[in-house]
This record gives sequence, structure tokens and C-alpha cells, in this order.
Amino acid sequence: MRYTLELKEKQVKQTELEALADKTRRETAAAAAGEEQIIAAKAQAESMKHILPFKQKQIEQRGFEAEAERSPASRAPKGPPRRVRSRPRAKPSRAASWPAPRPIARIA
Repeated sequence: MRYTLELKEKQVKQTELEALADKTRRETAAAAAGEEQIIAAKAQAESMKHILPFKQKQIEQRGFEAEAERSPASRAPKGPPRRVRSRPRAKPSRAASWPAPRPIARIA
């Protein structure tokens, strides 16, 4: 009977120690994951320092383009002005449009 009680006490003690070890492992893993998130957030913040000025310039450029589209000057026809012909052009002769004849190859 005494041995049975001692065995039960040892099993309870072992269970407590295993639970404490699991708890310590989980806490360590959680701390490591938290540090990883902090490092990732710092890296993202650092990259944003370089990206944000470009994005801001891009937004400003889009605003300028939208403003230019709304202005009356942008509604003018694009490209060089067209010339108005007063008389129709003469058609080229057929001879000029046909390909030149090929020389005939001689068989020796």
C-alpha cells in the first residue's frame, strides 16, 4: 500500500514537471514568435520610408494628369493640324506600280 502511494505521488510529480516543461516551451515559442513579428514590422517600416516618397509623387502625378484632362486646353485636337487639299492628286501610272521583270536564267 505504501509503495502504491509513493508511486502515485511520483506520477503526480512527473505530470506536474511535464506540464511545467510544456508551459515553458510554449512561453519560449511565443516570445520567439513575438520577436519575429517585431523584426518583420521594423523591416516593413524601414522599407516604407523608401517607398512612401515614390508613392506620394505617383499620386501627385495622377492628380496633375487628371487636372490636365479637365482643362479646356487638353480638349484641343491632338497632333499636327491637317492640310486641306484643294484638288485631288493624280493617280500614279500602272507601269510605276508593277514590279520590274526578272532576268531569265539560261540553262547551260
